[in-house]
Amino acid sequence: MIDIKTKLTEVKRQRNILEGMREEKIKIETEFREKNKGLFNDIMQLSDDLIETETSVRDLAVEEYKKTGEKKLSYGIGIRVSNSFDYEEGKAFDWCMEHKMALKLDNRAFEKTLKSGALKIPEFVSEKEKVTATIPSNIEVD
Repeated sequence: MIDIKTKLTEVKRQRNILEGMREEKIKIETEFREKNKGLFNDIMQLSDDLIETETSVRDLAVEEYKKTGEKKLSYGIGIRVSNSFDYEEGKAFDWCMEHKMALKLDNRAFEKTLKSGALKIPEFVSEKEKVTATIPSNIEVD
């Protein structure tokens, strides 16, 4: 039977190997990025330019749609029209409560309230004990 000390010794050994591998990975990545800095800068600049150009194309397409009402424009450009809503979240929440709409349960807040003991635990809730073990980061095994 394998005892806990043997297993902890193996955990420590594996952690040490993994740490060395991670350090080597960081070193290699740093060297790669430094060696290819120009390429990375070019990619970032071109990405920024592309976003700006695409935005211009979209703006021109929207202008064309507003003039013509056409949703299928030249070169395969399409127009989508949808609705969006602006509202105060507090008032929207009150309205939802008034209309008994399903709202998403905030599990974290619900369980925090249960754990605090501030309210009696409802009958539909069952409490169970969860047991977990923690292993220290700095393992001291002789």
